[in-house]
Amino acid sequence: MKGISPVRLFWLCLHTWWQFWWVIFTRIFQGNRGNSAALAGDGLLHGTSYELRALGYIIIPKTFGSLLKLVFRNSSHVVENAEGKPGVSIYDARPEGAELRWPFIEFYAKEKPSSLFAQVNMLFSLNIFHKIIFLLFLPSFLLPSLLVGLFPKYRANAALWVYEYVRACNLRILARMYATQRIYYFCIYVKESNFCARLLMHDGVEVIKITSESPLTFFNRQIVANKVVLCIPYQKEELAQFGSTILTDSVEIWAPEQTLKHVFRYAEKDRPTPPKTLGLYTSGGWRRIERYDSDMGLGYHESEVLLHTHLRAYLEARPDVQLILFTHPIEKDTPERFVKAQTLYRDLIGERIQFAAPEVRTSQAFEQVDVAVSIFSVVMYDRLISGFKSVLAPYEIIDFPIPNTNLAGIAAKSESELFRLLDEALGMETPAWFEKKGFSDWIFNGDQSRYQ
Repeated sequence: MKGISPVRLFWLCLHTWWQFWWVIFTRIFQGNRGNSAALAGDGLLHGTSYELRALGYIIIPKTFGSLLKLVFRNSSHVVENAEGKPGVSIYDARPEGAELRWPFIEFYAKEKPSSLFAQVNMLFSLNIFHKIIFLLFLPSFLLPSLLVGLFPKYRANAALWVYEYVRACNLRILARMYATQRIYYFCIYVKESNFCARLLMHDGVEVIKITSESPLTFFNRQIVANKVVLCIPYQKEELAQFGSTILTDSVEIWAPEQTLKHVFRYAEKDRPTPPKTLGLYTSGGWRRIERYDSDMGLGYHESEVLLHTHLRAYLEARPDVQLILFTHPIEKDTPERFVKAQTLYRDLIGERIQFAAPEVRTSQAFEQVDVAVSIFSVVMYDRLISGFKSVLAPYEIIDFPIPNTNLAGIAAKSESELFRLLDEALGMETPAWFEKKGFSDWIFNGDQSRYQ
């Protein structure tokens, strides 16, 4: 790591400030024309975020007050890897991601990054001069945020602008201090992702964005990067649909980010599953409502309610089928919450269900059920790649899956479709099901070249 001069510090903050307003006005006056400035501005104006839950008007001045406290921290908390290659960095949501990201990058890219910058630690200042610079620029965000915040539709986004500016500044500063030449960008779903990528590319940094296994349609229809790494084969089919708003020089496909934690457990060996067993991978909708999370109008909550209702009817009509429920981590983070989840699901689905123990990681227990069902949980793609039968139920989720794709062939949009897909999967041997549904090429056997 090297130092950074006051002049360079001021220039990076000034240039980031200028670019912030430039991309927003580009989006306003030019529309979404598929250039990097318009896409970056669209993310800042219209991007979806779970970062703020309370959307009252007071959230804007409260956000500014909270930021001033955070930005006066003096530590950036960079995670360093002494064995890593200098000039190669990771940008992830949290520092804990290092445990997962180091081996993932090493396995697929054949290089070890030497540093990890975490988004949650991007609100800091290096020294007194850095603090003065922020005190100079931050007030300029207050009036525009308050004016835009008069419209409830844009209030949360406007409240986050000042956070996004500071994070973008500090990401550029850290990339400069660590002489970053290439950055593996994981948290690409956040609103400022394309803005940050545009700035890093301006600074000569190669930006490689990893999509995660969540379908692009939900949060990643617009991507700016030098290279895009896809994590499931279905995303290749989405590229054809969103190609005009995915600006990149090249595309590769690896595998889901969590794969290396469990895939070799299942690769190239017999995977017997108990017959007539059905697993439900929950999404924790009741807990998200309790936390005031929003589903951004995508239909998650409605789909989950329908799935529970239909599963109750399915179990009543199929007394020989055993349901095992795997709760979402947010439903079992305390013993009391896990007990509450059990009570709620028994009320919704019926008494004839079992619960996987709270300490069980879903990805480590794929073989416990013959078929799994979920509205569209990302663990389902891990399950498919690991070679286990799966059924999706994205009833009210629009634009997913794309018609006439492999995923569309295992996705129920009605109760009758769910019954048919479950009966079919439970009644077929696993190899035959994968062959019929077109997922044989998805199965990971330790050779990533199958996905190239």
